[in-house]
Amino acid sequence: VELAWMSPLSYVRAETEYPSIDPVATVVYQGTQAYSGYLVVRRDDAIDTIAQARGKRIAFVDPASASGYLYPKLWFERKGIDPKTFFSDVTFSGTHDHALQLLLDGKIDVAAIYSDALTHANAVGLGGSVRILAHTGRIPYDCVVLRAGLSEVVRHRITKALLHLSIHTPAGRKVLVKFQLASGLMPIPPGHYDDVRQAALSEGVIKP
Repeated sequence: VELAWMSPLSYVRAETEYPSIDPVATVVYQGTQAYSGYLVVRRDDAIDTIAQARGKRIAFVDPASASGYLYPKLWFERKGIDPKTFFSDVTFSGTHDHALQLLLDGKIDVAAIYSDALTHANAVGLGGSVRILAHTGRIPYDCVVLRAGLSEVVRHRITKALLHLSIHTPAGRKVLVKFQLASGLMPIPPGHYDDVRQAALSEGVIKP
């Protein structure tokens, strides 16, 4: 393929193995370039602090997820907590939506999840079904990369087309409606993925 739409962690991992890939755009959702990772519990649960979650069940999303695994794992480690021994059961849900559903079904007690999944489900705020136990960090949205070796003409045309996608035009809305709350794409700011890269290095997900 000539183009790939990658999650932030997948991008920094790919960049480590294939440094010649060409990142050309980052995704903007609802006017913002980053989202938040959270640890959440059911609203009616008695857990109010992470200490009270000892011996409970937790679901991460996927080892390749920044907000669903990497950032919460690093958050736990900074507090001297090993999830494998702190919780009675550690599972991977596969998706953020499934993690939320497992929580609401009472099959787990704590979920590591990203802000958009909570927003889509109206799960937080007044009348929401969950409470936020902890904020695990801010993470930049997905990255669009091109394969190495494309001609400059092709690279320019693809990049121009991507950066012109916007919910403010009929053509842009027609494409972006498939990507839930995506507002468009923009050039990647300097250092945009540095925190993800540093977290991946700290956790040994990538090598220096």
